[in-house]
Amino acid sequence: MRDCWSGGATASGRRANEYVPTARGRDFAPVLVALLAWGNRHFAPEGASVMIVDATTGAPAEPVVVDRATGRPIQEPEFAFAPGPAAGEGVHRRLASRRSHVSESQEPTMPTKRAVARDARDERRSNR
Repeated sequence: MRDCWSGGATASGRRANEYVPTARGRDFAPVLVALLAWGNRHFAPEGASVMIVDATTGAPAEPVVVDRATGRPIQEPEFAFAPGPAAGEGVHRRLASRRSHVSESQEPTMPTKRAVARDARDERRSNR
């Protein structure tokens, strides 16, 4: 996280103890917004202590992750996980297995923490 924030005086005259997000931190901001919304939805039965609101109207916002090219919300089954250029054999196997399972059941599911951990372990082993 240290790489996401810069400290010290800035050209804009901000105080030395005021932290300014770096490019990496600005890229991470949508993740924080999504986590805040998720936490408010699932872990704040008494109500949110921090909310995202429209800066002009004050109306509460409901953050969603969207595809920049189409503006469509990224959700299954319209979007799916696919192996990237650096994916190893374990990732290819896991995603191929998910695709065949989804086509059979028509009930798409996100990968479990166990599956993600297994894929990461397999990737580390294959890169040795």
